[in-house]
Amino acid sequence: MPVRSHKSNASAGFLPSFQGSTLLNPSTHPEFTFFPIQDGLTAEEISSGNVLAFLLAINANCKASFRQCLTQVMEQEPDNKITCAIRDDLMYFTEAVAKDLNIPNIMLRTSSVTNVLARTAVLQLHSKGHIPFPVTEFSARFSSLRFKDLPTSNFDTFEKYSELVVNAFDVRTASAMVWNTTDCLEQSSLAQIQQNSQGPIEKATRTLMVGKEGEQTRQRAKDLKGKIKLSMKQGGSSYNSLNELVDLILSF
Repeated sequence: MPVRSHKSNASAGFLPSFQGSTLLNPSTHPEFTFFPIQDGLTAEEISSGNVLAFLLAINANCKASFRQCLTQVMEQEPDNKITCAIRDDLMYFTEAVAKDLNIPNIMLRTSSVTNVLARTAVLQLHSKGHIPFPVTEFSARFSSLRFKDLPTSNFDTFEKYSELVVNAFDVRTASAMVWNTTDCLEQSSLAQIQQNSQGPIEKATRTLMVGKEGEQTRQRAKDLKGKIKLSMKQGGSSYNSLNELVDLILSF
């Protein structure tokens, strides 16, 4: 969903994932402008019921048509700059296009935080040879869930499932993430995510505070602090300047 700025307000354009979609009726959403894009899907792929294959095909086929559509919109309305692109995490093809066109993007995760953590746990368990899962054992990461309750896919091979999950959960160049959750429902899961979702400012601050790269900066800060203390003492430059200001005021 590319968002464009119009001086005092903003508008948004919504791009359906495939041609002829009946999931959204443009007439019921006058606040949006709809731009259909070519998906290259066959009727068999759409009606197959294989959600995994469908999503992989969408991401493989729609990148070029999305780029063409977005470029055309930018050329037709150069004064209405696209502020950012809000993308579903499963539609990861949009991120590469936004990056190439220098458009900031925001990732919208429509599933819960626990769902994301559980799917990444499945990939970790598979890498350790724990798939197929034991029937009765519980997951160490989610003590309330048995291994067999973790989310997997019966539609296709695990390799394709892994491909979709890895691409969907990769933050890449996203400037921000929007989660479909609330703190009261997923407090423990959110705490795990926050530990692994440090932004560039937080990372830079931590580097300056405790990292080896910030050692010289911290030393300069200490030296500057020492100079400031000395300047405030009797005979120091700040001390003398303040006394001169007081004497000047009293002379009026």
